[in-house]
Amino acid sequence: MAAGAGELGLAAIGVVLVLVVLALFDKLQDLIDDVHQKRSYRLQFSTSRLLQTEVEGVLRRFRVGFRLRKVIRDVETVTCWYDVWGSHQKLDEFSDFVFKADNILSVEYSA
Repeated sequence: MAAGAGELGLAAIGVVLVLVVLALFDKLQDLIDDVHQKRSYRLQFSTSRLLQTEVEGVLRRFRVGFRLRKVIRDVETVTCWYDVWGSHQKLDEFSDFVFKADNILSVEYSA
C-alpha cells in the first residue's frame, strides 16, 4: 500500500523490517528446538534383569521428561514405548547410556 501511495522509502523500510524479523524468528526457532526436543524410544528388556521402574528411574536420573505410551509383556521380556523430551545434550546422553547398557536387549528411537 505504501508503494501504491508513492511512499517507496516507507515500503523499503517495511520490507527490510520484515526480512529482519523473519531471520530472527528462524534463529529463535532453532534455539527452541535445540533446548526442547522430543524423541520416541522403544526399549526391550528381560524381566529377570531389569524392571520397568528401574528404567523410569534412569530417565529421572538423566532429568528428562517422559511419558509411557505402551507396554507389551511377554513371558521373559517387556517392551516399553516412551515419549522422552528434554535438551539435545541430555537426550544424547540418555541414548548413549541405553545403547551401551547390557541389561537392555534392544533400543530404537525416532526424533
